[in-house]
Amino acid sequence: MDGLLWVNPEKAIPILPDGEIFIDEILADNIAVNADSLQYNSLPAQTQEVIIELGFSAWCNKENIYLDYQLNDIPAWKTVNTDNETFIRLGGLQSGTYRLRIRKLNGFGKDNYSYKLIEFKVATPWYKQWWFYALCLLALLGIIQLIFYIRTRQYKIRQRKLEKQVAEKTKELQEQNEILEKNNTIKTRLISIISHDIVTPLKFVTVAGKKLIEKRNLMTEELQDETIKEMTNTAQELQLLSTNILNWIKYQNENRRLTKETFNVHELVNQVLGVLNSLANQKKLNLVNQVNTIWKFTSILNL
Repeated sequence: MDGLLWVNPEKAIPILPDGEIFIDEILADNIAVNADSLQYNSLPAQTQEVIIELGFSAWCNKENIYLDYQLNDIPAWKTVNTDNETFIRLGGLQSGTYRLRIRKLNGFGKDNYSYKLIEFKVATPWYKQWWFYALCLLALLGIIQLIFYIRTRQYKIRQRKLEKQVAEKTKELQEQNEILEKNNTIKTRLISIISHDIVTPLKFVTVAGKKLIEKRNLMTEELQDETIKEMTNTAQELQLLSTNILNWIKYQNENRRLTKETFNVHELVNQVLGVLNSLANQKKLNLVNQVNTIWKFTSILNL
């Protein structure tokens, strides 16, 4: 420094950084926002960064500018860096209401500050709105009800299937029971037929054969011929009866539907007497067919 500088303290006027704080611009994700309407309109949801540029009157030297800010009444004040530009950068903001307090030191003395209050809101994302939770709850209730309906429907379908299977098995058992009863009836009738209509003629054939063998020399030729003839007739009747029994059993097992039949009762009785005549002759009995020769009609239906 060349020369001397004379300073008169009484005449020196101090230049202090007093004055109000002004908001030059507010940027939300690099989009300008009107500061006047900020407290009435919310910032978009999921705003990543808010930048607040500040302006002052009576700038003087930057080394004499002291700025601090406080967000939502946090006890600690954060210092604003005024080396390059004077702005406040806020990031990582969640949805909700914010109160930003800014203060500037105006000079010497305790609590010699100028204050600026900015209030703003960050909108709540749609997936955090109450109606979204209500829709989720309704959707959850709907899914639970749908699952309950599907499970109930599956149980009903299974129940119907089981009822159908039980009905089919019951019907099958009933049919088998009917078949068994039918077979028992057939067996009972067969036993009755064999014990009476077959065993009795066979006894006659056996007795007549033994008699023919043992007393052949004592029998006249005419009596021998008659005995052989009766044995032949009895054998033929037994053969016819056995064929009819086999056919009847076959029809019973095949469940055939029989058609209407016309027959002569007198001739039918003669066939029965033909089997018994041999036995009657041995006992010196005379069998007489007194059935009238009238044609009878009958309809037999075997299901």
